[in-house]
Amino acid sequence: MQTASNPPMEDAMSVQDREELALKLLASLPRSRLAILQQQITPLLQFDIVGSLPTEVALQVFGHLPYHTLLLCSLISKQWQKLANDQSLWKKLCDARGWAWRQPPRYQQANASRDNLDQLDDEGIGESDEEYEDVYVESVEEAKVELTMMHAELDSGLMQLAMTSTSAGAASKWSARAKNRTRHSAPSAVPNKNANTELPGRRRADYKLLHQTHIRLRNRFLTPSYRVSPLQTKGPLNNGGHISTIYCLQLYTDPETGKQVLFTGSRDRTVREWNLNTRMVERVIGGIHASSVLSICVHNGYLASAGSDRQLALWDLKAGRLVKSLIEHEDSVLCVRFNDEYLVSCSKGA
Repeated sequence: MQTASNPPMEDAMSVQDREELALKLLASLPRSRLAILQQQITPLLQFDIVGSLPTEVALQVFGHLPYHTLLLCSLISKQWQKLANDQSLWKKLCDARGWAWRQPPRYQQANASRDNLDQLDDEGIGESDEEYEDVYVESVEEAKVELTMMHAELDSGLMQLAMTSTSAGAASKWSARAKNRTRHSAPSAVPNKNANTELPGRRRADYKLLHQTHIRLRNRFLTPSYRVSPLQTKGPLNNGGHISTIYCLQLYTDPETGKQVLFTGSRDRTVREWNLNTRMVERVIGGIHASSVLSICVHNGYLASAGSDRQLALWDLKAGRLVKSLIEHEDSVLCVRFNDEYLVSCSKGA
């Protein structure tokens, strides 16, 4: 029995004596037992230096690492993952490349004047109805070009949203499908515990997502890495697609919901909104143009369309109504674009 006058044997022995005793004991064990002991001893020899540092100091260390090393560090342990995902690190990497997180502005109140509305802008490429026959993508190279354009639009338009303009107008014909199906662009896989405080009406800045999106798109441009996802083909229509040639398209991310959709304009005189997840048409916008829709521009909840009927139309996507239509050109309107203040269009005529 151990007493105060008889200290434990390990305290009475020197470190060297205990080492020699341990070696003798280990030498007496079979190899199978030594293997088990080795597994039990190994964790005692490991020490997480970074994890034991104060968070501020650990972030200083991680701040010298490139992005691919940070991604590897996030796989080491939960503590390292928390450090490697810190928004301050990814903001620094984004700042070094000039990548800024841009917040989409809230919809402003309806106070735009008719003068501004008359000058609304747009962009697009199209031809008059008589000069175009049905054209389809016939080669992989053409598909590459189309997909690259979509990715570029996604990259530049992911946070590029702003427009102010509303005006009473005529009713339009709308149809909606699969309203309960949604697709959100670029969801974050990591909780943003260290992100800036989120203000009402603003999306929380996720600099890791921003950085990884730029890197992913850059790699897709530099390497032939893509996946073609056809929405409409020459086959029978079973998803509500167009019944004639498609002349224009634009990817669009709603600034309020984050939902990403594709709008297409066609020779069939309609604009259609596609759900990229289900590959089905969710909405058909028509009843205004008397001939082909040659160009569209979608911006901050509004859609402008231009046609070979010399007409420009502005639609409120949220309210589902026509805001205003204009006929100012003397020939087909080939392209249209608009921003907060102006709408710009160009035509074959004067």
